[in-house]
Amino acid sequence: CVCLRFAASATRRVQETAWHPSQTLKVLPDGSCELRLTIAHPEEMVYWIRGWGPQVEVLAPAWLRKQLADEGRAVAALYGEVSE
Repeated sequence: CVCLRFAASATRRVQETAWHPSQTLKVLPDGSCELRLTIAHPEEMVYWIRGWGPQVEVLAPAWLRKQLADEGRAVAALYGEVSE
């Protein structure tokens, strides 16, 4: 099972589309939402998840969460501290 938490700013967009026949969507009190999907090959979702940027957090599976977190750290290291 893949579980994703979307920021409140993305909830309406997530609600507008049926992403997968197995999906369940729960809107949380703060306006964010959790999308759960049963996917045979979750690794195929990585590009789609990346496209949501900071509006999505992978909650499960742990290996997918770690992969996205590692990529985020690598991008942050590449850009370093940015002063305006």
